[in-house]
Amino acid sequence: MTPKRLSSILSGLKRFELTQREKQFLELVKAYFGERGGLTEEQETILEGIHREKMNWERLGLIGRRRAARDPALSEVPHSQGWASSRLAR
Repeated sequence: MTPKRLSSILSGLKRFELTQREKQFLELVKAYFGERGGLTEEQETILEGIHREKMNWERLGLIGRRRAARDPALSEVPHSQGWASSRLAR
């Protein structure tokens, strides 16, 4: 993954409410990339999955940006129970 792509994904994810696990994973990825200059294939896969998942939920109108995520009507939406989040649970 290039630094530009990583930066693009991280800035895109800032628009969303993230779970504590997702936040921890992003911090780990940033630190790892800074130390090693790249990510493992598994880290890339998980990161891309989280990004894709959040973008799909937004596209479907099920979650919005930070402001909408705090709306009580949207709090029932399981916005982070998809494939990428289940990989983080391992």
